[in-house]
Amino acid sequence: MNGNRHPLCQSVFHNNLTSEQYTKLWISLINQIERSKETVAVH
Repeated sequence: MNGNRHPLCQSVFHNNLTSEQYTKLWISLINQIERSKETVAVH
């Protein structure tokens, strides 16, 4: 690997997250997945 990272791909696990922050990240991820499913279903 050349060391370049895609701006959408980043690790959030190296930031010493609290359990609340970690939960909010999971909720955000699940919401993004659900929205993308809705977009696909509409088309």
